[in-house]
Amino acid sequence: MANFNKKLRILENKAAMGFGSKGGFYSSSNKAFLPLIFAITAAALLSAGVIFIFKSQAQQKVEKKENVAAVVAKEPEVEMVGVLIPIREIKKGEPLTSSMFTKVMKPKILLPEHTITDFSQLRGKFAKINISPHTVMVNDFITSEKPVNFIVGNIPEGYRAITVRVNATSSVEGWARAGARVDIQWITDAGGQKVSKILVENAKILSADRKVDPSADPLEPIPTTVTLLVSEKDAQKIGLASVNGTMILHLRGFSDGGKAVSTSRTLTYSDLVRDKNGLIGDEHIQGFVTAEGPDGTQQQWALINGKLVSRTKR
Repeated sequence: MANFNKKLRILENKAAMGFGSKGGFYSSSNKAFLPLIFAITAAALLSAGVIFIFKSQAQQKVEKKENVAAVVAKEPEVEMVGVLIPIREIKKGEPLTSSMFTKVMKPKILLPEHTITDFSQLRGKFAKINISPHTVMVNDFITSEKPVNFIVGNIPEGYRAITVRVNATSSVEGWARAGARVDIQWITDAGGQKVSKILVENAKILSADRKVDPSADPLEPIPTTVTLLVSEKDAQKIGLASVNGTMILHLRGFSDGGKAVSTSRTLTYSDLVRDKNGLIGDEHIQGFVTAEGPDGTQQQWALINGKLVSRTKR
């Protein structure tokens, strides 16, 4: 490269002596060098252009890498936190133990405020509410106040727990246990005959023979008492009925939360023995009397064996 530059300077000096003069650059002795000079000059310019292009491309690659690195560096890392998740439903008032939970990782940014992240936060605590499985535990779900007992902790405001005596028949062979829902039928004497009425519908059984475990082992004795969760008014009805008559529990399916069609109707022994015409035994209808009631409804009486018997209520 140094020899090339030296030759180039010699040519430049000759060019400075004048073009076209006798002793100048275009003298006959120098004309032979013209093709070589032009070739060398073109090669030098081409080399300079190639070097410039390569440098530009290299610079662009460097800048692109720097930009990508800058973008990657700006993306924040997602912070993960271990949280406690119940593996089963936890009832209100239950003491909390580590065996009830599993620990899973969750993005911190998605967690609610006051999330519980360590088992030590549950030591000596109780469930403040019913807690569903797979729910992220927070401080609002727990309390340090120990309930008087499990039953008391599960009586909502406005409700009462009342206990009734049962046997194999009245408790559906003992299948009416904690967690089940029942209707309560009352049978007593009234007006010289047996009468039956559904006192309460869809009452929840809190315990059976003081056991709150809903599992029914066929080998266990049939409960003799069950404790029901009912409204205050229904508790009064059950209490009054329990000293005058017999109560039978009707077991409901878990998905059956409706009401019976004939809830408010009292069924009598006579209703059971009437024939398709509404007659009992040797009763004979001698005639009918129809009248309009105060509310505009039609009421009818039948003359049976010399007595007027209401047909509207039958």
